[in-house]
Amino acid sequence: MDISFFLKTTLPLILKQLCEKFWNQPKIFISFDRGSQSAFNLDENTFVSFEKHFKHELTWTYTMHFRNNSKYDAYNIKLLFPNIDQNFELDKKIDHLEPIKSNDRLTFKATFKTKFKGSGMMIDQEIQKPAPYLRKKKFILEYTNVSKTKFYTIYEHSAPEDLKNKFQRHK
Repeated sequence: MDISFFLKTTLPLILKQLCEKFWNQPKIFISFDRGSQSAFNLDENTFVSFEKHFKHELTWTYTMHFRNNSKYDAYNIKLLFPNIDQNFELDKKIDHLEPIKSNDRLTFKATFKTKFKGSGMMIDQEIQKPAPYLRKKKFILEYTNVSKTKFYTIYEHSAPEDLKNKFQRHK
C-alpha cells in the first residue's frame, strides 16, 4: 500500500474520530442568580429582638443555570456533588436523558437551608451573604459528548468570576 494514499484517505478519518472522542468537549457553565431569602424563628412563643439569641432556619432561593457555551451538545447530565438533601433542593429532577444543545440552557430553582443561632442583627447580616452551602461547597457536574466521553464542570462560587467554572476530563 502506498503511504501517500494512506495519509490522504485513512489518516484524516482516524484523526476525525479521535477529535470527536476526545477534543469535542461540551462546556457546561454553572451560574446562580440570587432570588429571595428568609428567616424562620424555630424558638416557639418568642419575640425576636436584636439583642437575644434565637434559633432560626435561614432559606435562600436562587435560579441555577446549566448553560452549554460550546458548539457541542452535552448528554447524560448528572450533578455528582453536592447531593440533593434537606439543605439543598431543586424544584425539579435533573433529567439526565435530556441533552443540553449547543448554546442552550437548563434552569432550576435551587433552595438552600441552614440552621443559625444568633441575634436578630446577626441573622440579618448572615441572610445578606450568599448561602453557606454555596460559599463552602463545590458543585461537580458530569456530562458526555456524542461519543460518550465523560467531561466535568467544577463550580466554585467563592472563586473570582472568571474562575468559577473549571472544565476537566477527569474528576
